[in-house]
Amino acid sequence: MRSGKRQGIIGLLFATLLLSTLFNPVLTPLFAEESQYFKETGHTVSGKFLDYWRNNGGLPTYGYPITEAQMETDPETGKQFLTQWFERHRLELHPENAGTKYEVLAGLLGKDLRREALVVDPDFLKAEVLFNTAYSKDAQWYFPETGHNLRFRFLDYWQKNGGLERFGYPISEEHREIDPETGQIFVMQWFERARFEYHPENLGTPYDVLLGLLGNQLKSPKSKFEFMWKKGTSYRDIKGARSITTDTNGNVYVADAGNYQIVKFDRDGRLITKWGYKGNGDGQFTNVTKVVASPENLIFTLDPGDFSTTTKPRIQKFSADGKFLGSINAYGGNYSDFTRSSNIAISQDGILYRLDVNHDYTASRIMKISPNGIYLGGMDRTG
Repeated sequence: MRSGKRQGIIGLLFATLLLSTLFNPVLTPLFAEESQYFKETGHTVSGKFLDYWRNNGGLPTYGYPITEAQMETDPETGKQFLTQWFERHRLELHPENAGTKYEVLAGLLGKDLRREALVVDPDFLKAEVLFNTAYSKDAQWYFPETGHNLRFRFLDYWQKNGGLERFGYPISEEHREIDPETGQIFVMQWFERARFEYHPENLGTPYDVLLGLLGNQLKSPKSKFEFMWKKGTSYRDIKGARSITTDTNGNVYVADAGNYQIVKFDRDGRLITKWGYKGNGDGQFTNVTKVVASPENLIFTLDPGDFSTTTKPRIQKFSADGKFLGSINAYGGNYSDFTRSSNIAISQDGILYRLDVNHDYTASRIMKISPNGIYLGGMDRTG
């Protein structure tokens, strides 16, 4: 009788423990059938994560684990899931999908890393349906869900290695980009859950397309470099950028010599305004090469002039929204020896400094000028 009671208590405890593991996703991997320790990174993968890792590409697709499994908040949904990070991915356990192939999902690392780019980077903005008529449409797919194309070798890799379920939709066009892990430039394409890189040095092998180390970039970046946005000439935003500066509000100003204008963005890369066009008049530019902002957020630009007497250096002053406030054409000493300006700078008290040079760049003069254009002195340097 006493033995039967003991067995009943043990059975009850086992049943309670079993139920707790079924409804507690944190404990589930502890009772998994199998675990694998990776000495390369010193972490263990267990249970459903290990099954998913092995059955969906393993090391080439996900890389080594770089954390243990732990509860984390998903930035896409704000919900908490049992999560484990790998060099190239983040795996999440979704108990609400238990018994289906979606019980383990790869996190949306592509979107997590490029949320700003989705609204400001031309390569991430929705594209037209662009078919190369020299090739079959079967090798060039357009996804209206995200407004992007996927083609040729990247499409082939996407199709043969899990497609939508593993990588998600494309969120960019293919383009050249710096890999922050190596500092090298590759043709890349971003997806909701991954980044494809084309490695021509591996052409003829299965490794000419590799997945970016997105897990490393998010959890243990090698540098603080963060690519925010770019403005391509095909989008007619910037054509020949020569200088960049910021004001006290974090707005960004670019001297766009190719379009004879100043372009202003907010701190997230959204276009605020642009002003200027080709000419010698007020608010016009012949070759704008420098832009600086004063502590009061006045904007000063430099047209450097040339070595003839027809085009002299000119500094123009604007408000932060591009309103022309005047020209500053202060010259001192024997100006005929220094007929071109190569740079301007501004101090914390608003004093302008202009660097003038002679025709063969063997001598220079630093001009000190008030914000209102009054010559305050200068000094010559030769040799």
